[in-house]
Amino acid sequence: MSPVLFQPLTVLPAPGHTLSGDVDGRIIRLSATAANRWQIAETIGALVVGHGELVAMNNTYVISSSSGTSLPEITWPAVLGRHLDTVA
Repeated sequence: MSPVLFQPLTVLPAPGHTLSGDVDGRIIRLSATAANRWQIAETIGALVVGHGELVAMNNTYVISSSSGTSLPEITWPAVLGRHLDTVA
């Protein structure tokens, strides 16, 4: 069976929707749970290896997870990339 190739994530999903894609070589699933809130899960196959919540507030984005809350960033890819670097 051929591996599934994921496209880079470039947009956030609308409420009630989920997107999966590649972020810096890692497979991330984003699920919109409410306005300005998304559940994030890093997966390897069907196994979830990390999760948190992306929140937009005051024109910035932060991630809250069991390892703490990230510093705010102006774009969601920046905050996600920084978070992935710190938990790698």
